[in-house]
Amino acid sequence: MYTGAPRKRSRSGDDGDATSSLSWKDSSSLALAPPPSSCHEDKEFWFSDGTVILATRELEFRVYKGLLEDQSPALRDIFAQVHPTHAFPGQLDPCPVVQLSDSSGDVRHVLRAYMPRKQSLRYVSYKPSFGEIAAYIRLGRKYQLSGLYAQALRFLKDHYTPSFDALEDFDFATPPGWKKVEAIGVVNLARLTGELSFFPVALVQCTMLNAEIFQGFICEDGVRETLALRDLGLCFQTKTRIRIAVVAAVLRTFTHSIAPLCTSSESCSSTLQDMIKSLDTCTEDMIAGDPFESILTLVEYGKLD
Repeated sequence: MYTGAPRKRSRSGDDGDATSSLSWKDSSSLALAPPPSSCHEDKEFWFSDGTVILATRELEFRVYKGLLEDQSPALRDIFAQVHPTHAFPGQLDPCPVVQLSDSSGDVRHVLRAYMPRKQSLRYVSYKPSFGEIAAYIRLGRKYQLSGLYAQALRFLKDHYTPSFDALEDFDFATPPGWKKVEAIGVVNLARLTGELSFFPVALVQCTMLNAEIFQGFICEDGVRETLALRDLGLCFQTKTRIRIAVVAAVLRTFTHSIAPLCTSSESCSSTLQDMIKSLDTCTEDMIAGDPFESILTLVEYGKLD
C-alpha cells in the first residue's frame, strides 16, 4: 500500500484542460502513468475472468473491458491501442495491462458505480461521500462517463444551491456525512468543471473555516486538497464583505426609532436601549456566524436582553 507523504492536488487550469465540457482531443491526450515498479491486486476488483487490467501507481484492477467500453468512448479508444499483456495459467487470451494516471481510490469509486460488488450495492437512500462525488466528476469528465458525471454535478447543485429559501437552513449545503472543510474540494470541482452555480455557497462555507482554510484536508487518495491562491484571496475578500453587511444589518435593525406598534413608548425605548448596549456580547455571532441566519435569532436565543 502507498504510505508516502500527502501530495498536493494540481489546480484546475494547471494542466491546460480546464474546459467545462466532456470532450477530449484524442485518447493519447489522456496522460497515462509510467509502468509501476510494484503493484498489488485490488482485493475488491480482481475478477478471475476479467478481460483487462487497469494499473494505477499503487494497485491493479482486473475488470471487464466490455462494460467500461459501453460507458466510455474514451476508454474504448484507449483499449484499442497496443498495451503490454499478462498471461494467466489456463487462460488462452492474455489480459492487456492499461496504465492509468488516476488515483486508485478514484478508479475504485467509478468501478463500484458500474460493477457493484455485494458490499457496495446502491440503495435509494444512498448518500455518497465527497470522495465518491469528486471521483465521479474527475474521471467522468476525463473519460466522458456522461451519466455518472451529470448525476454528481446534480448532487452538488442540489446541496450548494444559490436558492435563498434553501439557504435559510445553511447546514443543508453540507451533504450528510461530509465535513465542513470539504467545501474546499467543492470550490475546486466548480473551477475544474466550469459549473459555477454551486461555487458561491461553497466559497462562503470556506470563509467560515478559520485555520482550516490554509491547511485544507487529506483526501482518500492521500492528496491534500487546498484552495488555489486566487480563491484563497477571494475568500478573504468575501469574508470582509459579509462582516460589513451583517454588522450594517444589525445596526439598521436596532435603530433608535421606536416601532409604530409599540403600546408603551417608555418601555419600548428602555428595552431597545438595553439591546443596543448588549450588542457587544454578540460580536462573535455577527462576524463569524452563519451569514444567512436571521438577526432576530440573537433575540430569540436570549443573547440580546
